[in-house]
Formats: sequence, structure tokens, C-alpha cells
Amino acid sequence: MLGPKRLIACRWPALILTCDSTWRIRCQLAQQNSPAIAPASHRVDANYDSPHQVLEAVHEILGDRYLWGFGNLFSSWCDNQIRGLYNYQQEAAVLSQLDPALHALMTNDAPQAWLFAGKERPR
Repeated sequence: MLGPKRLIACRWPALILTCDSTWRIRCQLAQQNSPAIAPASHRVDANYDSPHQVLEAVHEILGDRYLWGFGNLFSSWCDNQIRGLYNYQQEAAVLSQLDPALHALMTNDAPQAWLFAGKERPR
């Protein structure tokens, strides 16, 4: 999650942050106040019971430099202390709850701006 030092970094003009498929796991850990992530005082003020509301809160900070992307289509983390299992449908459901304009920005516009910065985009 975005702690104070990362919020300072958000002022940098070239910074792009991705929200990947582990988003639900991090929100789950925030709900549990897990020591595996930043304490509540260092997290974005949002309702972690609703991961799409956390996306919206982070977008308010980052604007069009925040994009959705993933390294895999299934995220899980299990050990003797943490159990987070989500499939692609559950992960994508977070996106479907966003306002259509924000959905388009995070899934289309921001990734294209990052990929083709200063270049003509293919048609």
C-alpha cells in the first residue's frame, strides 16, 4: 500500500504505478491489520472491505499514472500465517465495480500512455 515515503515519490513526473492481481490479497491483509503490510496509519484512508474503493482512493493520489496490470492470471499466497487465494474472475470483479471512465483509464488509456509515451500509437 502507499505509505508516506511512497506518497512523496508520487510527486515525481515519470512515476507509473501498477495495480496487479495481488490487490485483493493486500486488501484482505489490511482488513486483518496484518503485520505483513503497512500499519493503518501509513495506508491510504479507504474502505479495505471494498477493494474497488481503495483503487479509487489511490487513483485520487496518482491520477492517470495508475494502471492495472498483472504478471499472472491467478494470485495466491499461503503459508502458516497468511492465506490469500483469488482467481482471475474475482480479481477482475474489482475492476468491474469502478466508474466506467476510471475503468477505461486504468485498463486502456494509462497502459497505452506508458507503453507508447512520445510515440505514435498503432491502430
